[in-house]
Amino acid sequence: MANFLLKRREIGGFEEISLIHTPTNSAFSCIPGLDGMLSGLRLSYADGQISLIQSIDNRSELERAKEMHSGFVFFPFANRLAGAKYEYAGNTYAFSVNEPDRENNLHGILNKEFVCEEVDLDRGTLSILYNHTSTDASYPFSSELRIRYSLQASMLEIEIEISNRDTVEIPVGFGMHPYFSFGASVDDLLMEIPAKAFVQVNEDLIPTGEYVQENPFYLPRKINDSEIDTCFVLLEEGACNIYVPHLDLDFTLRQDKEQLPYLQVFIPSDRQSIALEPVSCIPDAFNNGIGIVHLGVGESYKTSFSIAVGQRKK
Repeated sequence: MANFLLKRREIGGFEEISLIHTPTNSAFSCIPGLDGMLSGLRLSYADGQISLIQSIDNRSELERAKEMHSGFVFFPFANRLAGAKYEYAGNTYAFSVNEPDRENNLHGILNKEFVCEEVDLDRGTLSILYNHTSTDASYPFSSELRIRYSLQASMLEIEIEISNRDTVEIPVGFGMHPYFSFGASVDDLLMEIPAKAFVQVNEDLIPTGEYVQENPFYLPRKINDSEIDTCFVLLEEGACNIYVPHLDLDFTLRQDKEQLPYLQVFIPSDRQSIALEPVSCIPDAFNNGIGIVHLGVGESYKTSFSIAVGQRKK
């Protein structure tokens, strides 16, 4: 008998798919038709379970998650595009301005419709696929984006593959935007980020071309009232760790730093969650080129990251 169970339900006009590890009740959920949204995550540890990504129970919660781009998969770049325009191979392309106060585009192609490609209930894996066509004037390059989730009792691994299906070289970037909550204000958490520098930005949150050579969270430190919306430049070693005192729990986000060398961290105003965003490129990457991968015809970009929890060792 398989150790995993698949469930489907409709929410707000979209189908949500959940994969459940039956021995422990660990589970994750995604909404393929809504930018591949990672819409729920529950993991087990020695003393119990924690819902790291709160499940969406009604249409109003879904609308709120959409406004925050919570759990969205970002492609062909993450974060902002200055003026919503870029040049590539001698041509100028434009995205919609969806951040009007700053006249930027935020997060590239939105309303992406992934499809569920494959489920393996023996191994606990689920794959979703997005096919992008060259008819999109903002990014007229045929490409595929595949996300493969692998669930274990205390860990979720996410593998990413972007493939060039066009007849020319194409620019690609990637990011994912999960918001994590820990049953308490983030002010009470201790955070450690393996970085010694972050990207300096201007008043419109566009990189200035400079890096600030500091990181207050290089060693574990209580978040307190820190206001963070920062792209950290990761070191080769280490992972992002958060200690949850009231549960005596360690949370670890570990990413492929060769292909995902940056971590965007954001704390919303209610301070009940924290966005930890593994990204391949810095903001405005389609203009500054930092972190963009150029895929030749038929080439693919592959990377991964994982989310895990565990009881702190005494």
